[in-house]
Formats: sequence, structure tokens, C-alpha cells
Amino acid sequence: MDHKYWLLSITDSGWRSLVELFAKGAAWQDFADLESELIEIMSYVPLRKKHNDVWSRKFGRLLDETGSAVDSFFKVVMAGGRLFEGKSKKEMKDLDIVDYRKVIGPTYRLAEAQVVVSDGIAPYAEMDPFVAFASDKSPNWWKAYNNYKHSRYADTAIATLRNSVEALAGLFILNVLHKENQAFLVEKGVIRATYGPGDKGIINALAKSDFGIVAGYKCEAKSQLFDHMFRRDGV
Repeated sequence: MDHKYWLLSITDSGWRSLVELFAKGAAWQDFADLESELIEIMSYVPLRKKHNDVWSRKFGRLLDETGSAVDSFFKVVMAGGRLFEGKSKKEMKDLDIVDYRKVIGPTYRLAEAQVVVSDGIAPYAEMDPFVAFASDKSPNWWKAYNNYKHSRYADTAIATLRNSVEALAGLFILNVLHKENQAFLVEKGVIRATYGPGDKGIINALAKSDFGIVAGYKCEAKSQLFDHMFRRDGV
């Protein structure tokens, strides 16, 4: 699905439907599909730091789709949370990274969110996909996505392994921190307790938390490549 185009056709009621789809796993499936694409590319370019600057058109397509999915995710979060209630479709479409940084960044505490990346054989990196938000800047991977989107034939060298992985890490973080996604992700075993209650207790603890996990519990979200340990409230 090409996120750049389907957003333009969404009606006002359609935004609410998208929020409901998120709760049923639509956004997570997007992420999972993109992660599978990255894993396929890794059969040619292994996930190692020495390959960080390796670029290819396959990384370009992955970066483009991932950045577009992040942009779509931010827009749905803002619409679903009524942060821009009453805005026209054009105004919603014109929201940009500055709006996301100012509104969603502090609420989700994105600058603090960390992801450990590994192919299961060797660790690749610990990433903070949105740490630039703390300095009122845009992440380097977001800049790379925008540059590639607008001049993909001139700027192919920015479509690197590092930028693609970090963009996907950002999409992973958004998925696992988004409250409406969490019950689905617990049910699917993506979010699980490393210490504390069963699934029902974890869902309740996440719901009560300030975009982390309530004190006294330990909880992580894990995909094929990415691992996030939820920040504990008060820590």
C-alpha cells in the first residue's frame, strides 16, 4: 500500500475508521511487512555496522515506504486523539515533522525511547530513533527519507542500511507505544512481561502508564529484529 496517496482520499469519518484499524493490527502488519523486506535484503547485505553506508535502490524503496508509514502513523495519531479536530483534509495532509515533534514527541516521550537491534546472531546497534526531538531537530533518517522522496535519482547514496534500519526502528517504537495498538500486540506476543502479571495485567499496567509501564513491572516488545524495554514510571 502506498501511504503517500491513500491519505489524500480519507474522509473525516475515515480517520476514526483508521484508528479502529490500528487497534486491529493494521499498522503493525505494515511494520511487519517492511521488516520482512529488510530481512530479505539482509541476505545480500548482512546487518553489520561495517555495512552502515552501503546503499542500494532496495534500501531506497524500503526507506521511502517506511518514512511514509511513519508520516501516516503520526497523522492518524493526531486525528484520533482529536488534537486537530475541525481541521480540513488539506490541513491534516500538510502536517509535518515539526508538528509531530511538538505535539506527539513530548506526549509519547519519543526522545527517550530506545531500541536494541540484532539479527539474532550478533548485536547490531542500540538506537534512539527520535532522540533528535530533544534538540528540536529532525532525525537524520527522516531527512534522508525526505531527500530520497523528492530526488531519488540524484540522492541514491542516502538510501543506506543505517538510515533504513533506523527509520524502521522509529516505526517499531510508534507501534509499540501507541495505546490503541497495545492490547493487540500483547495478544500476539509482541509485547510481553519479563517480570510481573499475565497478559490481562500487562494490558492494564500499560493503559495506566505514562507511555511506559507502571512501576513494579518489567515489559518488553520484541519483533524479529527490534527489541524495546518499556520505561518504568518514576524511573
